[in-house]
Amino acid sequence: MTNNDSTTVEYGSPAHRLEEAFACHAVEGMEATAEHRAMFAMFEAKGWTDEQCTTYLIEQLQQKSSSVFAAE
Repeated sequence: MTNNDSTTVEYGSPAHRLEEAFACHAVEGMEATAEHRAMFAMFEAKGWTDEQCTTYLIEQLQQKSSSVFAAE
């Protein structure tokens, strides 16, 4: 799909699938924040594999959970 509209992404592309995922979450009332969008943009810019993205997310969750437990 070729379009001069810079907001249009090619159907089936990773960017399209990401927008579809954000839209599905929005339907459930879980809007993507600017922080979420920036994180996924970082993944794409760095060309990370799914495994690298998963590792990053797990590390971020571990850091947040350890800071929550430390505050208790």
